[in-house]
Amino acid sequence: MLAVHPASIVPSWIEHLLPMSLAALVLAAWIPISLCLYGKLGPTRGALISLLAGWILLPNEAYPVEALELATSQNRFVVHSLALAADPLWNKASAIGLGCLLGIVLFDAESLRRLRFLALDGAFLLFAAIPILSAWSNGLPIAGGLAQARHLILAWGVPYLVGRTRFASPEALLEMEKAWAIAGLVTAPAALLEFATGPVFYDWVYGQNPYRADGISRTLGHRPLLFMEQGNQWGMWAASTALAAAWLWAGGERDLARVGQLRIPTRRAAIILVVVAILGQSHSSLGWLACGLAWIAAIRLRIPKRAIRAAIAAGAVLVVLAAAILVVRSGGPGALRNNVRGFFVGLGKTSFTWRLARVAEHLEAIRERPILGHGLADWSPMTPDGRFIAPVSIAYPLMEAGFHGVIAALASMAVLAAPIVLAARRLARSGRANAAVAAAVAILAINLADLFLNSCLLPPILVAAGGLTAWSTSEPE
Repeated sequence: MLAVHPASIVPSWIEHLLPMSLAALVLAAWIPISLCLYGKLGPTRGALISLLAGWILLPNEAYPVEALELATSQNRFVVHSLALAADPLWNKASAIGLGCLLGIVLFDAESLRRLRFLALDGAFLLFAAIPILSAWSNGLPIAGGLAQARHLILAWGVPYLVGRTRFASPEALLEMEKAWAIAGLVTAPAALLEFATGPVFYDWVYGQNPYRADGISRTLGHRPLLFMEQGNQWGMWAASTALAAAWLWAGGERDLARVGQLRIPTRRAAIILVVVAILGQSHSSLGWLACGLAWIAAIRLRIPKRAIRAAIAAGAVLVVLAAAILVVRSGGPGALRNNVRGFFVGLGKTSFTWRLARVAEHLEAIRERPILGHGLADWSPMTPDGRFIAPVSIAYPLMEAGFHGVIAALASMAVLAAPIVLAARRLARSGRANAAVAAAVAILAINLADLFLNSCLLPPILVAAGGLTAWSTSEPE
């Protein structure tokens, strides 16, 4: 019997792809899929589905073997947050961004021609350009800085551009929020399964995720992961989708969606998504979700703005006084730090004490090159015997400050913070309730707040940043 080698009957172009991992193939396939979505559904819905479905379904990246070995054997991570421009630069964020960028060019070029430059866009342009300056100032290859800038354009800039061109009105923002809530419902069954069993889906489909075991155990059950970067990112996904549904309900949207005779009541969707987020027990994201729900409650209960401001001011004063008392009673800042660490260790929240230790280490390295950073992802030592590349459980501004400098960190935060401030001001000046805009502000705000604890940004949230920027600077209706 004649033996035939499999490769001899495979076309050469397919044979060339065979060494690629499944993760790399799926990421490459998302580009034509995005173009099909743009062509069939139009630029608005095509962009939303490409961004949200891509984040739900795609692998994070083709994880290198050494990353998996370190994560399992030494509790050290050499993988990185996709929001940072660290190798490998071909990942979920860049694949989705490239697909949407080509979709805009091929199917929505008219919106690009109508686009006018805004001063707020300068924050993003500065953020994207700094990696080139950082590479130059550190004597590193300029090609590396250009590649990092390209990644930021795809991962941050394209979703922001989608928001600027397609979600510049309350009606469009409302559609975005419905899409977020529906996406949350789509992922809810898988999240509930992983709550019971622990993270399984990534292993089943793409292989091991280095962050699979990071924070997996909860007081009750497990924290889901699905196809997210890390459990904290899933927590923000759950909180964002739940908050979107809750705002829709509070804004009077009775049905989240209708498909023929099938209708999805918004109230039930909101309850389901809040319950799913609570069961996931991602503590920081639950705190941000509670803040967003409290805002809804204040509006529904018609609590006067003066009372809300007074309560916030009183709370801030109490926090400052309590902190001062703790410092004095502990015998100084150093003793207080040890007491705080001991308190959280007693609660079993060692991740908090780990963060405190890492922050102290990182600040020393940031002081060495504060303006343009070190230009490398592994800029700060984690342990005496090794270095890390941007762990996702560290604040994004801190990582960006060490990587590309304090200016880059401030510019990245301005991309998210400026739309919140401007939209809130316009809402206050108008004196009219606008649930769609307020919901976008709330969702963007909780994601911004979480970046001061974690670096795993959800890039689809940048659609809200772009949309709010465009709406805030447009002519009043």
